[in-house]
Amino acid sequence: TTISSPLASSRNNEKKYRKYCECFEKDLRKEDSSLSEDEKKECISSEIICKTVPTTEPEALHLISEAVRLECTRFFTSKHFDNTAVLSSCLKSKKILKQIFELFMKKSDIGNLRTFLSQNVSVYEEHLPAFTRKQIDKSVSSTMELLDQPIVPETNPDNLNINVEILTQLIVTFQEIITGERLSAVFSNTIAHPTVQKCLVSKELNSEKTLLTKLFVLLLETGKVPSEILNTTHYLVFQTSYSATTSVADKNVLKILKHFEQHDVISKYPFAYGSYVADLKNIKNITLYNEYCIKILENIDSDMMNNLIDNFPLHSEESMKMVTDNPDSLISCDPEYILSLLHHVLRSGEVEVRMILSNPISKVMLLALSSYDEATRRVGYVCLEKTSLLIEEEKFKEKSMCLYLFKMIENSITTVEERLPHLSAYFLGKMLHALFAPHKHIYQNICHFLLQRPVFDFHDVPMFYGMFCSSTLHYKQDQNWLLGILCVAVRDEIDYKILTRRHVLPHCFSQISCSDLDKHSLKLIQKLFRKVFSIKSVKVQKDLSELGITAIK
Repeated sequence: TTISSPLASSRNNEKKYRKYCECFEKDLRKEDSSLSEDEKKECISSEIICKTVPTTEPEALHLISEAVRLECTRFFTSKHFDNTAVLSSCLKSKKILKQIFELFMKKSDIGNLRTFLSQNVSVYEEHLPAFTRKQIDKSVSSTMELLDQPIVPETNPDNLNINVEILTQLIVTFQEIITGERLSAVFSNTIAHPTVQKCLVSKELNSEKTLLTKLFVLLLETGKVPSEILNTTHYLVFQTSYSATTSVADKNVLKILKHFEQHDVISKYPFAYGSYVADLKNIKNITLYNEYCIKILENIDSDMMNNLIDNFPLHSEESMKMVTDNPDSLISCDPEYILSLLHHVLRSGEVEVRMILSNPISKVMLLALSSYDEATRRVGYVCLEKTSLLIEEEKFKEKSMCLYLFKMIENSITTVEERLPHLSAYFLGKMLHALFAPHKHIYQNICHFLLQRPVFDFHDVPMFYGMFCSSTLHYKQDQNWLLGILCVAVRDEIDYKILTRRHVLPHCFSQISCSDLDKHSLKLIQKLFRKVFSIKSVKVQKDLSELGITAIK
């Protein structure tokens, strides 16, 4: 096997170039050429011919027609074509320009079409008559042509994906020149299409829904779809398609709903989603609606809620990283929706506060206090205050300890909307829920810890020595309970500094050599060190190196 060198390759290209030049005159005279069609196509695609700058208009027209005939779209976006006056001037020919556009459309070469348009959009607008532009645009903006033919029969959703992708790419390409009237028709016809509506309201997480919502976001973000055509019927379709998760499709739907609301198209029942939207049609007053909101809150999927609690986004960018459309991955509830729903339910004052406190949503409320986003923290603090007031008003058996915990949190906060470390916020959620399980041995430890102090030290590891060095009969459970929390609670450098204050890592490292260490405890210690290693900080790595820790298997 021989491998050609760059020099040999260059010589081969030069040979092809000379051969093409020899045949160029014959081609112009329409005589038989010794070059095959494939060789000609290769020469034009690789821009070998670009070394021969056409000097006359007939030469340029012949070269362009050859490129069109041989379907060499790259030729029209090359620097040579753009910089050669005699070639670019040929675009003034309506016939040639129409042929080039039809070639791009035939090949579905969206990338090169976008480049060609950006280089020659003025020529397109100035030298093509309105009727010709209308013919070209017809294949771009006729939604029903793109949707109707492949969608039927409906048993083949792959065709829907392909055509929605093509339509999206075409709109991205032509949004500068497509009128608002045409884009409005695309929006109206697409949202009214039965197959589109079926895909949108489907409970399944699929690519069709993602692509469709992406298309609608694109249409609305062009700013060319007038607010007059946005109506409540459209809003209800998108509201029904929303699932209150962090999936790409739901994030897109949320953008669409916000766009509607900015143009005063709103729903009477904004917190309903999915099948709940249809149920709310029979609700006649706000009291029944508030009761239904409580029902929605109670029925939120527990797995998705737990995934949100264990992976609560501290930054708005993290919220986007949580976005996924992989059916095998664990998606979580949308924290923005959950906090908004909680705020509405608490504000109505018609909810039993014990249900809120014992529900995982109370953990989300406390975790919101650890967010770096000020708006998220603000909602968290408002919910915290309203919950505290409701605890004082109601009677339930856990009231005294719950009220003590909430007053303790309020007394420990020193600044307005102070950000709590994630480690502390996560611990508070665990402690709150432990108060509703007096039958568990951990209940006594937590009550003892809380009643010992009037304020909470947010920069300390709660109960570390008492649990990690426990001497009770449940010492192994105590230790594993603490390690399990730390594995999830440690998220950033601030949490790491809290660990160093109590020398948590050296204690855990020394525990590895203990003879009575079981496999479960070892796995938790290894998981904690992996979590610490994942924190991107030079100081963290340096401190661990000083301990003689460079990696955890």
